[in-house]
Amino acid sequence: MMYHPIALESAMLENGCSFIFRIIFSSGLKAKKEKALALFFNYPRRYKVGIDMYKLMIVEDEPLEREAVALLGKKHFSEIKEIRMAENGFEALEIVGKYNPDIILMDINMPGIDGLETIRRMRDRNVQAKFIIITSYNQFEYAQQAIRLGVEDFLIKPADIPTIRRTLEKVMNKIHLESNSEDTKRHLKEQLTDLQPILEGDLVQLIASGADINGLSARFSSLDMNPENPFIFITECGGDSPVILNRLRSRLNTMEISFLADLVHGLIVVVLLKRPEMQSHRELTEEISKYLQKNLSCPCTIGVGRPVKRIEKLNISYMEAQNALNEAVQSNNRFCIHEEKKRSDPRISINSYADLLLEKILEQDKDFTDLTNHLFSELFFSREDLSSDREQNLFQILILIRQKLSDRLPYLFIEEIFISFEDFLNSQGNRDLQKNYFLSYLNKMKTIVFRAGESRQNVIVQKAIDFIRENYHQNIGMDDLAEYLKLSTFHISKVIKKSTGHSFPDILTRYRMNEAIRLIEEGQLSIKEISYKVGYNSQHYFSRIFKKYTGNTPTEFRNQQ
Repeated sequence: MMYHPIALESAMLENGCSFIFRIIFSSGLKAKKEKALALFFNYPRRYKVGIDMYKLMIVEDEPLEREAVALLGKKHFSEIKEIRMAENGFEALEIVGKYNPDIILMDINMPGIDGLETIRRMRDRNVQAKFIIITSYNQFEYAQQAIRLGVEDFLIKPADIPTIRRTLEKVMNKIHLESNSEDTKRHLKEQLTDLQPILEGDLVQLIASGADINGLSARFSSLDMNPENPFIFITECGGDSPVILNRLRSRLNTMEISFLADLVHGLIVVVLLKRPEMQSHRELTEEISKYLQKNLSCPCTIGVGRPVKRIEKLNISYMEAQNALNEAVQSNNRFCIHEEKKRSDPRISINSYADLLLEKILEQDKDFTDLTNHLFSELFFSREDLSSDREQNLFQILILIRQKLSDRLPYLFIEEIFISFEDFLNSQGNRDLQKNYFLSYLNKMKTIVFRAGESRQNVIVQKAIDFIRENYHQNIGMDDLAEYLKLSTFHISKVIKKSTGHSFPDILTRYRMNEAIRLIEEGQLSIKEISYKVGYNSQHYFSRIFKKYTGNTPTEFRNQQ
C-alpha cells in the first residue's frame, strides 16, 4: 500500500507524548493514499496512544448537584474531555446514542423513569458506558439490581469530593485496563470477590432479623445459591469473634461445604446451605464443634437449629439455634441441638391468639390488656408447651398478625414493619419488658390501620382493592378501574400511590401472586390452570413474574412444598 517508510517524531509534553506520523506516498497512488488515511484515522480507540480521554454524562434531576459534579469533573480531571448533562432518564436516553459517553453518573430517584430502569433501557440499546449510581438509597435490593445491570460503583449522597474523585479514578482505570482481555477477566473476578462477602453478610443479617422473609428466595437466586435443606447454627466464643469467624470459614471451605457466615450481635451465625449426602446435620455440627474445641484456646458453645425445606423458614431455624445456644449455656454444655417438641395441649393455640389480636386491631379496640394478660399468664405460668419457647412464641404471634393483616389489607404493605426477635431475646425473661415490647408492636400495627381508615382517600383505595379481589382473574388494568370508579386514571394513580406508597399494577401483581402461591400449596391445579386462574393468558409470562416475585419458578416452588 505504501512504498516509503514512516517517519516518527515525538515531543514530550506535560501530559503524555505527542506523535507526528509523516506518511510519504508515491505519485499516482491517490486511491491507496485515501485508503491508508481512512484506516489510520478510523483506528479502533483501544489502540490509541498517550493518555486516555473520556466523555462523561451526568444524569441528575437536582440542578445544583448536577452542576457541582460537572464542575468537579472539569476542575480535577484533565482526562475528561467533554461533559454532558441530563435532568432525567428520558432526556438521557435521547442523547446517549449521539454522545456515546464512556462514564455515566446516574441518580436513582428521578421523576418519570428511575435510574435503574434508565440503565436497563440503555443496556437494551447496547450502551457500553460504565455506570456509577449516585443515590440516597443504601438498601440491599438496589445493590442487587444494580449488580445485575453491571453497575460499577455506588455513591451515597451526600458524597464528598475525595470519594467522588476516587470513584471516577477507579472507573477510568478499569476502562484503561479493559484493552487487555486478561486484565478485564481478573478485574471482574476481583470485583465479584469484593462484593460477595458484603452481600452474603447482608443476607445473614436479613435472616436473623426476620424481615422480608418472602424475598429470601430471590436474594439467594441473585447470588447463584440454591440451598438444599439449609439450617443454622450459632457459636458463642470467649475469644476474638472476628478471628474465630475467619478460622471457621477456612475450615468449612476445606470441608467443601456451601455456607454463609457473619457476626450478629457478637455471635457467629452460620447458615449451612448444603451438607454432605451421607452426613446428618447433627453429625456435621458435632464435627465442627469438636474442631473448635480442639483448635481454639477459648471455649466455644454451639446451638443448632433444624433443617428447613423452604428458604423462607430459615428464620425459624435461626430462632431454634438461639434457643439451643441458651439451653447449652444454662446447662454448662458445649453443644445443643434443637429437637422438635410434641404438643397436644387443646387450649388456645399460637394461631388462635394471632386471630383474636388481629380482630382487635381491625376493630380499633382501645384495649389489648385482658387478652395480652391472659397470653402472658399462660406463657409464664400455666402452659409448659408455650413457656419453654416463650420468646419465639411471642415473635411468631406478631409475625402471624402482620401476615394476616397484610392478607386482609394488602394496600397497607404492613409487612414493612420490622419486628425484632432480638428485643425479646435480650429482655432475658423479664415479663414486664417483654409485654411492653409486645404491646408496642401491636400498637404500631393498630396505628397504621387507624391512619389508613382515617383518610378520606382510603375510600378510593379500598374500592380499588375490592375491584382487584373481584376481578384479579381477568385481564384488568388502570383503565378498567377508572371506568369502575368513574374517575380519571391520573387521579386514581395519584391517590393510590400517596396512600399506599405503591402503584396499582404493583398491588394487583402482589394479590395475584399471593393467590397463585395459595393455589400451588393446595396442589389441585396444574401450573397452566393456575396462571389462567389468576389472570394471566400466558403461562410463560406468569412464570416469569412469579419467579421475579418469589425467586423460584412455579414448578420449583411446588417441588419445595
